[in-house]
Amino acid sequence: MTEIQLGPIVLSSVRFSALVALAVLIIAAQLAARRQPQPRLADWAWNTVFIIVIAARLGFVLENLTTYRSDPLSILYIWQGGFSPAWGL
Repeated sequence: MTEIQLGPIVLSSVRFSALVALAVLIIAAQLAARRQPQPRLADWAWNTVFIIVIAARLGFVLENLTTYRSDPLSILYIWQGGFSPAWGL
């Protein structure tokens, strides 16, 4: 697996691609909302990103439920990774 280093932050190429895709979604919605008076479009984009992240994390936790059953608070440790792309879609 290849990594991308941004200063002190090292991201896997998969995570970097996901971050870029989410950023493009938000930027495109912001630009579209500027062209047409639709402030709800920008709000929709932010809500969509939030739901995608929550769904991907929830899917990963459900797929690995036996691991998280012993330490339920570790579900909140999102900085350690653990997102299911299929659930995010």
